Amino acid sequence: MNETTLFILFVVGIAIGGIWNFRRTGGVSMQALPEIITLSQKDFFDELSKDSAAVLVDVRSIEEYQEGHLRNAVMIDFRHDDFKEKISAYDKNETYFLYCRSGNRSMRAAELMQKMGFIAIYNLKGGLSVFTGELEK
Repeated sequence: MNETTLFILFVVGIAIGGIWNFRRTGGVSMQALPEIITLSQKDFFDELSKDSAAVLVDVRSIEEYQEGHLRNAVMIDFRHDDFKEKISAYDKNETYFLYCRSGNRSMRAAELMQKMGFIAIYNLKGGLSVFTGELEK
């Protein structure tokens, strides 16, 4: 066999291996996604207080936010069409603390952020429905 034939066989082998891996994984990267950490109210605020650069995100609607929200929270409505666009403007390497009314929306928002490449995401277990402190209006 000459060098050209060997090169062609090499390239075909790599292509077949790539196609096999793509079909085996369903086209999904095998790289592990960062963990979303769901914390109790006490642990959530303990962790938040350790990181002055952390971003506290209320993923509820504007109406819910206006009824009362956590101090220093930014409001980015998860159900709004522009959630992905708005959250993309933030640094993926920062730490994010998410909450909503029950913990469901914030977990879905956290999962989306995780897939977008955000590396440090905390979720308030039970959301504001279990919150015992005061809210700002």
